[in-house]
Amino acid sequence: MRVTGSAFLQKLKNKIPERTLLLAPGHWFFTHSFELPAELPEKEVQNFVELSLEGVFTVSP
Repeated sequence: MRVTGSAFLQKLKNKIPERTLLLAPGHWFFTHSFELPAELPEKEVQNFVELSLEGVFTVSP
C-alpha cells in the first residue's frame, strides 16, 4: 500500500490531534555528531557542544 504525503499527515493528525504537523524538505535539516573527550566533566558538556556548533556554522571569508 502506498501512502501519499497528505494521507500520512492525516494519519499522524489523528494520532496526535493537539499538535500542528507539516511537511518540510529534508535539505532544511542536517546532522552532525561530536565525540566528547572522555576526561570532559559533565558540567562542561553544554559549553563544549555550543562551541563545537559555533565552529560548524562559522563561515570562512
